[in-house]
Parts: sequence; structure tokens; C-alpha cells
Amino acid sequence: MKYFVLEYTGEHFEKRFNLGDDIQTVAVSRLLPRVDGRLSRESLDKAPERGIVCLNGYFMNSHHWPPGPGLTPVFFSFHVAPAGMG
Repeated sequence: MKYFVLEYTGEHFEKRFNLGDDIQTVAVSRLLPRVDGRLSRESLDKAPERGIVCLNGYFMNSHHWPPGPGLTPVFFSFHVAPAGMG
């Protein structure tokens, strides 16, 4: 099984930059047996490989949600809010 963490790049990165997301990714990376790759939060629906992905951050109003069928998400530090809030 491959282990993936998020990277924060893509079409909306400049609008949603949050250093806390990167810090949380570093922290969870240290809890995994290894990190086999990084997946962009802005293209989770198009992940090319199968594996476990650690998810943190804000995912509402995304055109790339839910993650692709080959990914098994492990949620931590995950923000959920009703539509229009966030």
C-alpha cells in the first residue's frame, strides 16, 4: 500500500494559502511508515495511483471532491461547514 500526503498547489492555491495546512502535513508525515508521494488537494479526484491519503484542510466548494475511487482517505484536522459558511 502506498501512502500519500497533500500538497497545496493548483488552480486556487494563491487564494487559499494557509501555512497551517503545510505544518499539519509535515506533522502527519512523521506518523506514517513512509511517504510515497504527494497529491495536490486541487486534483484529488484524478489521483493516478491507489493508496492511502492523509487529508487535512478545507474541502468545501471544491470541484475536485470527493477523492478518486483508488484512494482511501484518512481524515485528520478536517473542516466541514454548511454551504455558504466557512
